[in-house]
Amino acid sequence: MANELSTLIGVVLGAVLSYLVGMLNDRTRWRREHGARWDGLLLQAYSDYGQAIKECVVAYQRLAAHQGLTEDPTPVEPTNDALEQAAKAETKRAAMTEPLRLLADPTTAAAVRGLNDAVWHLSGWRVGV
Repeated sequence: MANELSTLIGVVLGAVLSYLVGMLNDRTRWRREHGARWDGLLLQAYSDYGQAIKECVVAYQRLAAHQGLTEDPTPVEPTNDALEQAAKAETKRAAMTEPLRLLADPTTAAAVRGLNDAVWHLSGWRVGV
């Protein structure tokens, strides 16, 4: 009887331990996969935001060069098309800011706000146009 009881306890203990190890492995795998997806989303947000900032700066710099406010090898006259292109770049920058603010850590989010302020000030020269 004692031999059967120890066998039964061993089987139950083995089943419980097997279940716990499997559950821990699944949880670890899920966290790793979730972290990789999160990192991918963050990388895409950085990339999209960086491209949007670049488009804004290039558009503003080329328009400002035409006014003699800065130097650029390809100045652009502030026609309706050029101003519309700058406005589209600004709209894209604003849209790309939101995912980055949501996904990034607080320090990066603060840096994004600072960069947005700088680009906003850079676009301010157009008020006199």
